[in-house]
Amino acid sequence: MEVTTPLIPGLLGMAVVSLSLGSMQSAAVALEEVIVTAQKRAQNVQDVPIAISSINEEYLVDTGIDKITQALPLLPGVSGATYGIGTNAWAIRGITSNDWSIGSEPSVAIYIDEAYVGRNMLATSSFFDVARLEALKGPQGTLFGRNAAAGAIILRTNQPAFENTLQLGVGVGNEGQYNYDAIANYALGDNFALRFAYRGSRIEGVWEDVINNTDMYRDEDAFRLSALWDINDQLQAVLAINYGDQETNSNGFNNPQLSSLAPGDEYPRRVAWDAASAETNETQGANLRLEWDLSESLTFTSITDFRDAENNFL
Repeated sequence: MEVTTPLIPGLLGMAVVSLSLGSMQSAAVALEEVIVTAQKRAQNVQDVPIAISSINEEYLVDTGIDKITQALPLLPGVSGATYGIGTNAWAIRGITSNDWSIGSEPSVAIYIDEAYVGRNMLATSSFFDVARLEALKGPQGTLFGRNAAAGAIILRTNQPAFENTLQLGVGVGNEGQYNYDAIANYALGDNFALRFAYRGSRIEGVWEDVINNTDMYRDEDAFRLSALWDINDQLQAVLAINYGDQETNSNGFNNPQLSSLAPGDEYPRRVAWDAASAETNETQGANLRLEWDLSESLTFTSITDFRDAENNFL
């Protein structure tokens, strides 16, 4: 209590400043560790010599982000838009590709579970049950090859675990929007586990096309079935099978990223769409990952990935 006397006001101020600095140092030391796989191995993001942005699973779930385009505002230096179901352009530091032909390669490489996705239409469906999303900025030719000329966007899905869990979710909007989620994990023993994840969404009744006299809609379903097998103490195999189906009769219209409306303005309920713009996009694939621990410091990893897509404009 003696420090409150008028004789030492300066000492009191110095003590308060010192306490504040000490608190700030404690807060810095307590910074939560962020683990990324930007160099194809688990590392603290502060130890990675790459310009990188990362979004974890908790934040993706809380914000409802389930598409790459929706995550762009959260990734500094990354931009772009989706112009339909299978047509999109993503850019890192201003470098992008606007050629969506069969033989084109995007400047921004997309990797799902460390497998290169060579066509953007294969990466436009909803991602779900994702552990994290990472954006690597700048050419990544050393570890990710010539395909990552502008950078890379990496998605890591959650792997099966040796536990039994079930998660169900339903989202309902007041304009005909619905979301459905289901994630189930089941352990069949000490060395084998299955995981199933499903994501469905419906948008209908929000807009009315007065020319074609129809309601605009967009439907989407996607699922992934994965299996984990610990063959022995040194060898592990993970197999994932995925499928996605998207359909809309208003290609490019119901895209908030392209809206020119002022903040706070409502979308028009009645629109005049002068041409049919229906689109469907169906994707399927499989991913097999083998990890063989050759020694305590050396692991051999094999990744085999197959993906197929069919995109139609009606």
